[in-house]
Amino acid sequence: MNGESKLPRGQTTTDLIADALRDAIRQGRFGPGEDLTQEMIAAQFGVSRVPLREAMRRLEAEGLIMFYANRGAVVTELSLIEVREIYELRILIEGDLIYRAARVITPNELRKTERIHEALELEQDPKEQDALNRAFHAALYAPAGRPRQRALVENLRNLVERSHNVNRSLMIFTCAFQQDHRKILNACRQRNPERARARLVEHLEHAMKIALEHLRKRQYKVEKSRS
Repeated sequence: MNGESKLPRGQTTTDLIADALRDAIRQGRFGPGEDLTQEMIAAQFGVSRVPLREAMRRLEAEGLIMFYANRGAVVTELSLIEVREIYELRILIEGDLIYRAARVITPNELRKTERIHEALELEQDPKEQDALNRAFHAALYAPAGRPRQRALVENLRNLVERSHNVNRSLMIFTCAFQQDHRKILNACRQRNPERARARLVEHLEHAMKIALEHLRKRQYKVEKSRS
């Protein structure tokens, strides 16, 4: 990992450390298969070992890292089958969320979602695009009133988008995804939950296709370099 990632002084809680590590993995500063030694991370983040261990166990529960007896913690790498499974789970969970939300979304909630959509339309920075895209989906699902279900969605998103390169490949298609978003919004404006769910499923299938293609190309390059 290059550079320092110091946490705010006096705020080195387990939550903050877990968030910082999660972001570092998603931004590609810790790549798939990379060893995460507690000594190195403690030095990089300027934290003590106790909250760090707790934070790393949290990431292990989320599937972002794995502990090995003779190696320590390692950033996990997903297979094509696992990525497909994650997206299929997202389709089930998010499809249910948007169905529930579209039935009860208020004009104010819809306007909030539309403002985020408009901001995403204008944003050029990939990191900000990612943040706005997450905010857009969060605002879409909020009316459903299902916080545990939404937390599951975030965990699944973090799993598949943890690779900076995968996330970057998805952000390249922001314009195309915005067209998907418009269709979802239109269905919500019409209070048509079935159509909203159908448009969301199309959107996630679109993203899955891009993520799988990126991983296929990456795996091909790795195999070719080894041959």
